[in-house]
Amino acid sequence: MTIPVLDRPAPASATDAPDTAELRARFAPVFARIAENEARRRDTAVAPHAAVRLLAETGFTALRLPRERGGSGATLTQLLDLLVDLAAADANLPQALHGHFMFTEQVARDVHPRLTDWWLDEVAAGKVFANALVDPPAATGLPGVTARRDPRDPAAFLLTGTKQYSTGTLLADWTLVAAHDDAGALQPLVVEVTGPGVEARNDWDGIGQRGTASGTTVYTDAPAPAWRRLDLERPAAAPGYPFLWLILAATQAGIAQRALDEFAEILRRRSRSYQHAASASPAHDPVLQHQLGAAAAQVRALRSVVLGAVPALEAAYTAAAGAAPALGAAEGESPDDGAAEAFEAAHTEAWVAAASASSVAADLTLRLTSDLFETAGASAVVAGPGLDRHWRNARVLASHTPLPHRRRQIGECLLHGTPAPHSADAVETASSAGADPSRDSASPSPSTPAAPKEQ
Repeated sequence: MTIPVLDRPAPASATDAPDTAELRARFAPVFARIAENEARRRDTAVAPHAAVRLLAETGFTALRLPRERGGSGATLTQLLDLLVDLAAADANLPQALHGHFMFTEQVARDVHPRLTDWWLDEVAAGKVFANALVDPPAATGLPGVTARRDPRDPAAFLLTGTKQYSTGTLLADWTLVAAHDDAGALQPLVVEVTGPGVEARNDWDGIGQRGTASGTTVYTDAPAPAWRRLDLERPAAAPGYPFLWLILAATQAGIAQRALDEFAEILRRRSRSYQHAASASPAHDPVLQHQLGAAAAQVRALRSVVLGAVPALEAAYTAAAGAAPALGAAEGESPDDGAAEAFEAAHTEAWVAAASASSVAADLTLRLTSDLFETAGASAVVAGPGLDRHWRNARVLASHTPLPHRRRQIGECLLHGTPAPHSADAVETASSAGADPSRDSASPSPSTPAAPKEQ
């Protein structure tokens, strides 16, 4: 089989990227509107449909597309920098959009017949993609998703079954579903969320990140043409999980920034101090200034931690292109061993860099969002301002991929040079064994309330 080479621009490089300051100025008013809406939706299960639409309409979801394809030509570093700002406005949104950015990155870098141009054109048109990769645990008795050939169209599949933790699917136009065919082979297929046979439920009931639309999706003979199959075995898919972890680390950094801003504002407005305080004015109390300053230093460092891991991720994607079988080559043809070895080394470095960044980001943000309460007194623990949401959101993100497992694997790589696992392995595990490698085995609430309308 010969794979046709599609003539399309590559993802943006630093040399042709837009100015970072201009990008931040462009999206600052967008993020301000989102922050206002977050305050109204705070700690509810209301899905942020309007915020996602706003991001799509203003071109944020197409940031990584080249200008020739209708995007902004932003670099990976610029995208993650802006995701920190977006998370400061609403921590739910970067996580809800992680599947969109992960798989768009793969498709943009690695040509798939028909799928590449279609996917990127949809992104340029403002369409949003998500994923539904995780089968329910066996204890729930709910079946995973199977893909059988459509008897009316042999070139299409019909998907039936259940996915949990379908992050972002309720907010998206399309979702990537990990299904298994009659032979047990993995079939990652893109399905229309509002199409026939698809029911996306807003039943995620976590203690934080409640607006990520991470609920259940049920498929009943949902159609999916075979050409919409995304090959997760290609090398360009391998850095997907490191990219995910950097998105989550950027979200942690944004949570820390928002928490710092809100506690600083409380301290500025406080008029009553303690009898034993160093100053009658809380804002002039050197002890409180020290605490706030320590938090501010950590917040600055967090952004640097996230962005500092991006070059390793970029190098892994570049190495993946060299390790992929040549486009237009005969089926089964492989690159030379040197390219494959270089790719494995670059992928492992990206995996370790991203795992390290997300580990540090989780630790710092969890501690910071707790310690900041020491600057604000008892008035900070009333329910109204919702200051506890920062810690709860950070806690949910830190639980997304259990940190002890990642830290252990970092140590194993350091001690023994063990290659890092590929994203396709994790997807196969999540979609066949009923366990999510990026979450624990707790299932969503069995209740399935109707999705509340956005305010």
